[in-house]
Amino acid sequence: MVRVALAAAERPNQRWSMDFIHDQLSCGRRFRCLNAVDDFTRQCLAIHVDTFIGGTAVVHVLQKLASSRGLPASITVDNGPEFTGKSLHLWAMENHVCLHHIQPGKPMQDAFIESFNGTFRDDCLNQHWFRSISEAQLLIEHWRSQDYNRIRPHSSIGRIPRIPSPCFQPKIPLTILPLLTPLRPKSRGEAHNLSGDIGLASGNSTTTLQAVGKRK
Repeated sequence: MVRVALAAAERPNQRWSMDFIHDQLSCGRRFRCLNAVDDFTRQCLAIHVDTFIGGTAVVHVLQKLASSRGLPASITVDNGPEFTGKSLHLWAMENHVCLHHIQPGKPMQDAFIESFNGTFRDDCLNQHWFRSISEAQLLIEHWRSQDYNRIRPHSSIGRIPRIPSPCFQPKIPLTILPLLTPLRPKSRGEAHNLSGDIGLASGNSTTTLQAVGKRK
């Protein structure tokens, strides 16, 4: 069977991409993240974090997105059991959404989500020791909705954030400050000595947080 290359998305909500990425808490317990990205705007639509995410949970995430922004014409996914199972395929048929499965062993056929996964790993997951699932959910959602979507520029859309905002540096919710975790070394096994120096700078409309980690 010959796979035809996907045409570039021409408008928001035309095609989404979804994939999983794994990490672990500071105690060693593993968790998963289900990522969803709009291929046209490059906006991250959702990052669902839990220790187990099956096909039913994937459907719940999509239903939540449907209520807030509608559904795309198609969703690009790999051939994992969560994406090939009965739950997702029945949902797609009922909602008239086309599931485009990439070829096994060809992750770059889903290049948008692969690029996002790399950024997510480098800019968020590798920067924290998450102490609990609830802490991971809180900090990852803040990174998605604020840092990635509203602050970090993207070269393919003119070096602007995915959701331009009049306030380029949004306030960090005070509820997050007590939960901020130190920078994480590249390897969990290596000996390390981290020192965090957190400083707040207040302005007319923004509050910025700077965390400095030093390894000896």
